[in-house]
Amino acid sequence: MVQQLTKSSSGSVLLLTPEILQELGLRGDESVELTLRSGSLIVTPIPAESKEPRDFNACLDEVVETRREVLRRLAQ
Repeated sequence: MVQQLTKSSSGSVLLLTPEILQELGLRGDESVELTLRSGSLIVTPIPAESKEPRDFNACLDEVVETRREVLRRLAQ
């Protein structure tokens, strides 16, 4: 598939057609990761669960709860 770049005030725009968005499982307003590899641009959707940062204290509580015995032994 060949696509045309379009100039914009801050760079260039690559239009992703509805077919491409559907293939990637995107609606068009999500974040994606761009990777350059051997002269190719790779567009990777970011999974929904990694888009929203988890609360640090909630993560800490989960680790303490699941690793309580190991943490207790390390503290001795």
